[in-house]
Amino acid sequence: MKPNLFVILLIALFAMPTAHAEGTYAGVIFGQVESEDIETDNLGFVIGSSPDKGAGFEFFYLPTIAEDEISEGSLSADISIDTYGILVYYKTGTDDFDGYLKIKGGIAVVDLEFDFENLGSIDDDTSGLAYGIAIGTRIGSGALEISYLILPEFDDFQGIEVDANVDMFSISYQWDLE
Repeated sequence: MKPNLFVILLIALFAMPTAHAEGTYAGVIFGQVESEDIETDNLGFVIGSSPDKGAGFEFFYLPTIAEDEISEGSLSADISIDTYGILVYYKTGTDDFDGYLKIKGGIAVVDLEFDFENLGSIDDDTSGLAYGIAIGTRIGSGALEISYLILPEFDDFQGIEVDANVDMFSISYQWDLE
């Protein structure tokens, strides 16, 4: 992803009048990021707008807290998949029920690293379109949310052609800040 594209998207999101309609939230997010036969546990944060209904945005960052391990013969590697991005969403809701549905889309970055113990490490990243769905419910002074995102896929890793899908299943609690 080119940095200027990220800046343009960020400016556009802050310019959206509905994004500031109801305040902001910040939360803790736990997720499992998967790519082919690799699965990592990630823990991070999410920050965004919190309209009752309508358009909003959020930024998330999820570094790996539990790496996956692969081995082939005498060679083994610990694998981490870190991800971050900015998403716009449309949130549904009703006055009679505290549950909601979010349809999300935006730009994300996925960083994949293989650590070969004494031999060093290699990593590469990819960026692009991310999209998904979330369901949540208001609890206390915030919301509990379960989300599924399809993240940018790897077409090549360090110049080697690959075809690796990346997705994330997460749960978060988001506190209202206002």
